[in-house]
Amino acid sequence: MIYEGYLGEGEKKTKFAIIRGGLHTDNPHIAMNKAVSKYVGDTPHNQFVDITLCDPWTRIIIENCGNLEYFTFEQLKRNETIEKILKDDNLS
Repeated sequence: MIYEGYLGEGEKKTKFAIIRGGLHTDNPHIAMNKAVSKYVGDTPHNQFVDITLCDPWTRIIIENCGNLEYFTFEQLKRNETIEKILKDDNLS
């Protein structure tokens, strides 16, 4: 199964996909590696895997992470939610 979407807007817009598969295989890592390879072909991409590896059936692919518009914590402090997180974690 593949879900495709977009992050960002205009020139900073980039495609992402969530790929799920290999649910009924002996080795989901091999199945997912093949699925990702087939999906991306020779397109430059970034691939994200569950840090604990407890979900080997899901991969997140972003075509061009570098194209996204990034913000610093200072720039995001205008948002009350981020302000609260920073205050609670003593990051401000």
